[in-house]
Amino acid sequence: MKSTLRIMMLLLLATAVVCVGCKKNKNKSDTAADVDDGDNGSSSGSYDDDDYDESGGPANNFSNRNASDYVVSVLSAQIMPTAPDGSCWDECSSKVQTALGAAGDKITMVGLNAQGKFETAAKALEGTVGLLGGQSSLPDVVVEVRCGHGNVHTTTVVKDKILPVWKYDEKVMSLDTRDECLIIVSDQDDDEMVEIGRTIVAPLEMRSGDKVLIYGADVGFGLVYSLEMSFRAGSSAGTTTETPGGSTAEGASMYQIEVISARVSAKNKEGKDWDAPIPGASLLGAAGGLEPDLFVEAWLNGYKSSEPFMKTTTKKDTFSATFNEVARVKLSGDDHINFMVWDADLTNHDIIGECKTGDIKNLSQGQHTLKCDLVEELVIKIEKR
Repeated sequence: MKSTLRIMMLLLLATAVVCVGCKKNKNKSDTAADVDDGDNGSSSGSYDDDDYDESGGPANNFSNRNASDYVVSVLSAQIMPTAPDGSCWDECSSKVQTALGAAGDKITMVGLNAQGKFETAAKALEGTVGLLGGQSSLPDVVVEVRCGHGNVHTTTVVKDKILPVWKYDEKVMSLDTRDECLIIVSDQDDDEMVEIGRTIVAPLEMRSGDKVLIYGADVGFGLVYSLEMSFRAGSSAGTTTETPGGSTAEGASMYQIEVISARVSAKNKEGKDWDAPIPGASLLGAAGGLEPDLFVEAWLNGYKSSEPFMKTTTKKDTFSATFNEVARVKLSGDDHINFMVWDADLTNHDIIGECKTGDIKNLSQGQHTLKCDLVEELVIKIEKR
């Protein structure tokens, strides 16, 4: 079985649409304009459909096309650590080249469509490369998404990562549920773009909730192992949304609630690791999933409400997670908020702690640090809007 998976991964690499001959050394600069961790803004524009009428282009010309607005976000990507010829994406030392080459061989053993295992192995690799002083050998990743009629979104550049993550990077697009999108992932250097992979998919037909998870092995995506996106129905792009489940009391006001970060105990209440080891994670010296997969829910007045008014994304394999995620909700002065910190599992999630605020009327606006149970620190921010 392992040999079959390895052959399939190598075939994926061999068919990558990457211009190996145009690779070059990257001139890294330390100016503020060049340093971007992907947390800010995005660029966007439009294109003419005639530019993409070539054979194999994305389909969007339906006679009965019925478009609606969607907030489109690129969330994260997983990139193979080396170019098809086994070399570094950018200039690197012989030690880094050796480490990346060995990791490139081993990471194929993770298998296909195993996002969690890939992430665990890739985190260990990024750490090793950093210790060798070779962080700049990793790609500066940017994603371009072209959908429907004249919709295009280009993310910010996340530098020196094979696990790039984007925050608050979104664009409103008018889409039919059958529309296809051309997605291009590239390594942006100072003087040119090196394509990592491209594919065409119909994302709205692939949605699970708002999320779309694209595996490179399924769609032919060059050296992109996976790409995760969000297609949320609506026309309001931005970092906040008004959520249902708020107070209906007379005089209730709108508040902005932000979950900034969380840090939890290294062991569960029984003194054991939070999770069982992930098979094969030791290939790259990773811890193998012993750490919890953290997410936070916010409930109005505890379980008196039918569902949380806010739920963060899940941060995998970490004792300390940064979220910076925001929701807007109506609150009265007598309301309080219960923040539930969880370890996400495949079936039953494990509660780590339940941190409760005081009544809103007694809380000062701004940042607060909460502690409860096995939650050593939960940083939140509450502001009246």
